[in-house]
Amino acid sequence: MASVRNCGAVLSEQAKAHPQKVFFVYGDKNVTYKEVDANSNRVANGLSDLGVKKGDKICTLMRNDMEGIYSLFGAFKIGAVFVPVNTQLQEDQIAHIINNSEASILVLEADTVAQLEAMRSKVPKITTLIVNGESKESTLWKVLNFSKLMAAKADPIDTYISNTDLACLLYTSGTTGNPKGVMLSQEYFMAGGELLTKLMSEGANDVFYATLPFYHIMGQIHGIFCPLAVGGKSVVAEKFSASRFWDEVRKFGLTACCLTGTQVSYIYQQPPKPDDAKNPLNIIMSFPVPVDIAAD
Repeated sequence: MASVRNCGAVLSEQAKAHPQKVFFVYGDKNVTYKEVDANSNRVANGLSDLGVKKGDKICTLMRNDMEGIYSLFGAFKIGAVFVPVNTQLQEDQIAHIINNSEASILVLEADTVAQLEAMRSKVPKITTLIVNGESKESTLWKVLNFSKLMAAKADPIDTYISNTDLACLLYTSGTTGNPKGVMLSQEYFMAGGELLTKLMSEGANDVFYATLPFYHIMGQIHGIFCPLAVGGKSVVAEKFSASRFWDEVRKFGLTACCLTGTQVSYIYQQPPKPDDAKNPLNIIMSFPVPVDIAAD
């Protein structure tokens, strides 16, 4: 891309260059670069209407879905700091991340609201919940439906964002103590996407398979910023399936995929099929590659 290095600006550049090209496939939806740009503008404007300013923290407890992607780019476009929380963590760890980040707004799926209500006393700084799905009023905090953000104007945001501005606090897994927030800049995500595409991609015709969660750094870089860097496409899997892996590779024309060693093992353990080798996949990046599979 050009000299513009903040993530929102690069997204807008790609949307202008090829507005009707599909950026994300999610379920039965094909979402274009133009739509992602406009919808993330809506989220950015909606957050601004709530008083969110540059440097404010936005926590999310989300699955891999389009609302999570719009939240990420919406936060980036106003200079807010995106704080994705691992949905698999224990209650105390989730509370620690929310409190340590100093976020006052939490974007979450409707089916996790009850969990947050049960731990209300542990997250006193949260004042507002933005719920993706059916929501209801609460006496514990202000509750808004995500559709309210999507109803905001789609105009571009007039906020100066530097490539060195803090974009994300990504917390560690907490295996040796409380999770620790890693400070990542706007440049980090674009540089990460560009670097990984040099290893994995042949260009704009590549189709990336986003199987890793977006609260994981490789999930974000591979699933979002690799396709953004080259103007490619990302197929977002809400849930990984080893038994359907090769069928989905063929169905979506997948060419690049990033997997954990555990996922590779699950795929390797599937019964062989005659058409396994008939697929468009060029590369799988795995960390680590199980020794027995690498030796085979």
